[in-house]
Amino acid sequence: MHKQPINIVWFKRDLRTQDHAALQAAEQAGLPYLIVFVFEPSIIQYPDTSVRHLQFQYHSILALNKKLANYNRQVYLFYAEAAEAFQEIAEQYKLQTIFSYQESGTQITYDRDKAIATFCSSNQILWQQFQRDGIIRGIRNRKDWDKKWNVTMHSPIINNEFSQNKLPLLNRVNVCP
Repeated sequence: MHKQPINIVWFKRDLRTQDHAALQAAEQAGLPYLIVFVFEPSIIQYPDTSVRHLQFQYHSILALNKKLANYNRQVYLFYAEAAEAFQEIAEQYKLQTIFSYQESGTQITYDRDKAIATFCSSNQILWQQFQRDGIIRGIRNRKDWDKKWNVTMHSPIINNEFSQNKLPLLNRVNVCP
């Protein structure tokens, strides 16, 4: 069975449609793409997650979807672990690249990201992560950190523009309740 190649933009914490490098990269890649957000049970149950945080994420996504509707796009919501959500998408499409921002968070999100890196490697999917703010994941010391931060903070603001989505609606099992 031939599957259509697509890319994914994975929204983690950076819920915006402007000045967003992952969205820009997806537009420039030349393949159709889906935008996804995953409400992960393991992270929802983690002690530092509150109902207020989840409500903020959900309402932010509703606002994003209003903006994206003009382009026949939406943020697809999943209630699953991230690897399960991506596997579900991979059953319908040939995933080429996942675009996201690097995340510096808790041990659980770090472990999740290591699992996603393994998932991507095992499935020949490129995972391209972009630096967000001053966060540089995996640095061993602070040497030249300020120079790298300066480059990021002084880079031009991205004016995201969107193409019309022509993909059919995604068939989903792990839909958010």
